[in-house]
Amino acid sequence: MFKRVTGSTLTALASLFLVTPAFAFDHAHSQLDKVLRAHVKQGQVNYGDLARHRAELDGYVAGLAAVSLEQERSFSPRQAKAFWINAYNALTLKLILDEKPRTSIRDIDQAWDRPRFEVAGREVSLNDIEHKILRPRFKDPRLHAVLVCAARSCPILEAKVFRAKGLERRLEAANRRFARDKSRNRFDQEAKVIYASRIFEWYGDDYIARYAKTGGGEDKLAAVRGFFIEEVGAPAAAAGGAELRYLDYDWSLNGNW
Repeated sequence: MFKRVTGSTLTALASLFLVTPAFAFDHAHSQLDKVLRAHVKQGQVNYGDLARHRAELDGYVAGLAAVSLEQERSFSPRQAKAFWINAYNALTLKLILDEKPRTSIRDIDQAWDRPRFEVAGREVSLNDIEHKILRPRFKDPRLHAVLVCAARSCPILEAKVFRAKGLERRLEAANRRFARDKSRNRFDQEAKVIYASRIFEWYGDDYIARYAKTGGGEDKLAAVRGFFIEEVGAPAAAAGGAELRYLDYDWSLNGNW
């Protein structure tokens, strides 16, 4: 004979089939913000101290992995852009802590190419984040002023995260700071020589849509000239056929152990 099923029993059975609520990602990026504020000073990372106190970083990275592909697709464009910028910078820090290169990220085998990280429902490398997600999706040259690959010639790593709110202002400020850092970009007016970061040699095409016409053309050289006119504040960079030279890139670590 069958026993009568009570309401409480049905409730208990139903609870077995409940779907676990989706992970709620913190768009304030609070854990990473604590990491950056504690261990980054004037763009330099105290890797030794961070290695001894890495729980917040590991927690943030775990949060990146907990986001589903569907969740990431539901982010607003600014949320997604901030998410992937912070992910790139956080995962670079994790890579340095895990591999412990003493002098340069280039000492790590396939540092950028090997898929090492789980983020938003996919396994990714640093190059995947930069070249398959951020650059093609957003087509924003200012990204090159905020993605930090742990090298001294990279743009400086700020001691605070990027968030959707205020993102445009932060990107503009970072772009201008990168432009006017004379160790990365400068114009010799007397010699009529543009000394530009190697970033323009590698990714100059990304700047064409925004800067080329200002520089008097529609190619990469015009884009670099336009960038120097608008961001560096060097209008003479486009006059008299200024020569373009790329600065040596310092791949030594942006910090110490």
